[in-house]
Amino acid sequence: MSVQVSPRAAQRRARNPFAQLGAAAGWSFLPIGLLARLPFAMLTLGISSYVALVRDSYSQGGVAAGCYAAGAAVGTAVVGACADRFGQRRLVLVLAVVNTLLVVATLAAAHGQGMALLLIAAAFCGFTVPPVGPLSRVRWTALIRRSVTGDRARVQGAAFSYETLADEMTFVFGPVLIGVLAVFAPAAPLAVCAVLTLVFGILFAVHPTAGVAAAAARTVDAGVASLREFARANQVLLVLAMLTIGSLLGAASTAVVAFAGENGSTQGAGFIYAGFGIGSGAASVGMVVVSQKIGLHARWIAGAVWAVAVSAVLPFIDSAVVLAALLCLLGVGVGPVIVSIYRIAADSTPRGRNTVQMTILSGSLIGGNAIGAPLAGAVADSFGSAPAFAVVLCGCVVLACTGVGSGLLDRRARRVL
Repeated sequence: MSVQVSPRAAQRRARNPFAQLGAAAGWSFLPIGLLARLPFAMLTLGISSYVALVRDSYSQGGVAAGCYAAGAAVGTAVVGACADRFGQRRLVLVLAVVNTLLVVATLAAAHGQGMALLLIAAAFCGFTVPPVGPLSRVRWTALIRRSVTGDRARVQGAAFSYETLADEMTFVFGPVLIGVLAVFAPAAPLAVCAVLTLVFGILFAVHPTAGVAAAAARTVDAGVASLREFARANQVLLVLAMLTIGSLLGAASTAVVAFAGENGSTQGAGFIYAGFGIGSGAASVGMVVVSQKIGLHARWIAGAVWAVAVSAVLPFIDSAVVLAALLCLLGVGVGPVIVSIYRIAADSTPRGRNTVQMTILSGSLIGGNAIGAPLAGAVADSFGSAPAFAVVLCGCVVLACTGVGSGLLDRRARRVL
């Protein structure tokens, strides 16, 4: 029996962009996509903490986690290129199975004598982890172009706001979940990552939305744009901006760990840093109600300037509660910038390179984290947590500058047209 939808209910759904997302993709896509990306956020800390425990060496744990991050940064771009050519379904199916095996291999290699096998396993573990976030954004773009009529820009903004919220939720609750699971068994966090990747990675691969993305890729006419298109100034600035965001996030997390250590115990760092995810996620969703008359570059610059103002106060804080609140406010600025950058990227993607675009940006975020975290760590080791927070401030300043530069390039391009 078919369910009749009243005209008033249909009108309400048409006005609510989030309701249109569920109708376009199917509501099952939301929890599947959320759980499938959770290992991506858990594996860095999971590998670091497990190796450090088994080998009694924080440095070896850090190096192994760094190899994972480097592999993930490279792998996301490679996966993007392959997905544009072969489609997401088969590719993610293979990645889900192979990555599960490599997580187990990393667990086993941690108990070996040498470092070489461990680092190779960790690097390939990162290389093969399914980049669910960018692949999901590509699916939303294809779905909205096919299924949504009317204000597509608003619905796409809602989709990317949700994706940013989902990313933040995994990066906030992923480390907390690692801590909870480790209470039961040291290997439990990595074992759960393997199970999540296998089960929800496969469900993500076979979801009908994968077919929509593949169909959209096949309809691209006049061939696929050259990868040289990504060397254009506007594309380079987007990558630089995401690299900067990753750097300031990595610096912030390391500075928070140093702050927590100076004030009692590093175990409280995760709860302090959770403030950032809460602020970023809430602000990202709130972007939907912002008037479309306010341009994406204006939102980018405003968010970055707000982040500069907040981060300038961080080095002077000596209370964990106040620091968590300020990190929440920092997230209020950075979250909308991430949403804006992804939307700008979706509008300026070289022909037929949607997945490459999204995965390059995601990889830049990871790569930036690998830059900012050790940099702030070196500063914290030498001078303490307060100067380490100054690294965050520098990142926010660079983020504002890239926003201005990208806006000027966009204005110049519009004048030419």
